[in-house]
Amino acid sequence: SAPGATSVTLPVTLTITAAVATVTPSASLAMNPSSLSYAATQGAANPANQNISLTNSGGTVNWTVSDDAAWLAVSPASGSGSSTLTTSVNTAGLTAGTYNGTVTVSAAGTSSKTVAVTLTVSAPATSSATLTWNADTAIDLAGYKIYRATTSGGYGAPIATLTGSITSYIATGLQSGTTYFFVVTAYDSSGNESTRSNEVSKSIF
Repeated sequence: SAPGATSVTLPVTLTITAAVATVTPSASLAMNPSSLSYAATQGAANPANQNISLTNSGGTVNWTVSDDAAWLAVSPASGSGSSTLTTSVNTAGLTAGTYNGTVTVSAAGTSSKTVAVTLTVSAPATSSATLTWNADTAIDLAGYKIYRATTSGGYGAPIATLTGSITSYIATGLQSGTTYFFVVTAYDSSGNESTRSNEVSKSIF
């Protein structure tokens, strides 16, 4: 201090305020149910859509959805927070059998969630038709040929060739929702074939 000056003591208070940390809860995704099962008939209409409930019990999150099967679709493709996912299947071109697929939801900062999807395609129900006819009286009769078509007169190769004097035939594998047409011819030992019989039809329901 300068000569002759009087010292003065001033109280000083220092206040330190601790910073309050903001904690953002991490996202926590869940999907319900954990699996879906579809059943369909080959060649018939697609089964009804099914939903998956996607819930987020944590912080804000943006997610995307994907599937791994050509016959499977899911929407929406992306979103945030909780949502309802709609799944659908397209059975066009699929043969009878069991198909497996997966719906996957992915988001940054959390593990992916999956739902297993099983599609069972059944073969269409089939029926049969019994055909009977009067015997041909030709001496050199060798047998009969059976023709089937799904349009009147639209016959190709015979579906069956019978030998001997058999005068009945059971046509199997007839599918529901289809009308079938039939004719019969006789053939002799030289392979000569008669004209077609009258045409008959059967509708399968």
